[in-house]
Amino acid sequence: MDLLKPILTEKTSAAVKLHNVYVFLVNIRHNKSDIKKIIENRYSVSVKNVRIIVCAPKRFKSKKIKKALVEFKKGQSIDFSNLDCYHNIQ
Repeated sequence: MDLLKPILTEKTSAAVKLHNVYVFLVNIRHNKSDIKKIIENRYSVSVKNVRIIVCAPKRFKSKKIKKALVEFKKGQSIDFSNLDCYHNIQ
């Protein structure tokens, strides 16, 4: 089950600070319950809410992109500073 890559930008960092919402780039086939289970298992956190955004392909790209906005319960977070799983995801 390869699932997701965290999207780390200034905008997503603000969402984390204000609303405790993390943004992940996910496989187009996964649904909300799949995403919730995988994140809870991978990062050992409790997920409060999952919202999905399906973005249309850009001009020369042929695939749709799916993003998951994952809200954690109060007091829980993920520290991405040590992880090697992200590099300039655009």
